[in-house]
Amino acid sequence: MRSTARYKIKIRYWILELKLPLAMTLVHIMLLMFMCLKDKGSHYLPVFWILLFTMWTGCLLARLCHGSQNLVAWVLILLTVGGVMQVMLMGEDAADGFRLCRKFAAAFVLSAAGVTAFYKMSWYKKEHAVAGMACLSLMIFGIMFLFGSDVGDGAVVNLKVGTRSFQVLELLKVLYIFVMAGLLGKEQLKDKQVMGLKRPWAAFIFTVLNIGFLALLGELGTALLIAALGGGMFLAGGRLHITRKRAVAAAVVSVLAMVILALLVWKAPSGIFLKIYNRLYYFLYPEKDASGLGLQYIQIRRALAVGGMLGPESTRYLFHISEENTDLVFAKLVQTCGMLMGLFVITSYLLMLREGFGITLNGPDSYYRMIAAGIILLIAIQGIVHIGCNICFIPITGIPLPFISHGGVNLTVNLVLSGILMVISGGRMEGRWVHEL
Repeated sequence: MRSTARYKIKIRYWILELKLPLAMTLVHIMLLMFMCLKDKGSHYLPVFWILLFTMWTGCLLARLCHGSQNLVAWVLILLTVGGVMQVMLMGEDAADGFRLCRKFAAAFVLSAAGVTAFYKMSWYKKEHAVAGMACLSLMIFGIMFLFGSDVGDGAVVNLKVGTRSFQVLELLKVLYIFVMAGLLGKEQLKDKQVMGLKRPWAAFIFTVLNIGFLALLGELGTALLIAALGGGMFLAGGRLHITRKRAVAAAVVSVLAMVILALLVWKAPSGIFLKIYNRLYYFLYPEKDASGLGLQYIQIRRALAVGGMLGPESTRYLFHISEENTDLVFAKLVQTCGMLMGLFVITSYLLMLREGFGITLNGPDSYYRMIAAGIILLIAIQGIVHIGCNICFIPITGIPLPFISHGGVNLTVNLVLSGILMVISGGRMEGRWVHEL
């Protein structure tokens, strides 16, 4: 009788341990059947296997690291939605499915290597690593100024190597988070200066340099993203003490800056100001250039209307949207699958962010809490800005939707950051970094 009871206990234990991967496997099988009904089964099948492998491996790694299972679940759900959307946007060539499969496999391998390096190595925690990563960021800017390629609207965001293009600027987001965490998150070194500057001032100057170089490259969306991320990390690090005088001064400076910018944009639009002018003007009046600069805003409105709640009744109502697999992937998602799917994606992001903020509050120490805060703020800001652009709430900025938009480097970076967040949630580095500074 005792052996039978132990056997039943073991079965219950394994069922509880495997409930997440088993549930996710069932979801994957249902999605495969759905794609077969859409005549995309042959395209989705290789992606199905790589996503299934990624899901089981991710759950295993979360178990080994004692990390957050909920975080892994929501990341995998969003990653699966992204895979389904990319397959839905494919042509009739079955080889496209294998190419997408290779992209997911490469992103998974690189992200696993990055997370392993974060977990096993300690060089990034040392003081000289902060200066090294800051210099690497500046080197990437220099490379982009010299060898970057224009994507057509004046923004230099890609680096061509042979026949392939890489979104190198995505790496700057990771470097920025680690540099800011090194400057603001090490409580033991808060009084130690960096190049004769107090650490908050060094972080502020590094942020301004990033924003300035991105603006010179024409990448205004990423510049605004870094500005918002930097402000959030200053608040998270407790280095931005808001008093009444400082709030009034900040409000006055902000109003003056907005007035000056408005005068430059509306009275003398040229160069970067012309780009800002076009973004704002055709956001407000897209019908003024319905076949040009205002086209995307008109397409977004039509896509949201066509999608309805459950998607169109027939594929003949679907139409092509420019940048539908990157900058406007959420609008395409709603057009194809309906507003309910869009609400499901938004809910998944909110639940993932809730889990991420919980990890931030319960981090093992201030340094890791700062890294976790930077990661979750980056994902949150990208999601809010992208969805806001795709429902015509704010002008289009070119910010991708994490885990869903097309782009190998962007996907790899988001997987690496979510893996680091999972490792931090396990608290396995507690007490180690203090002795390795």
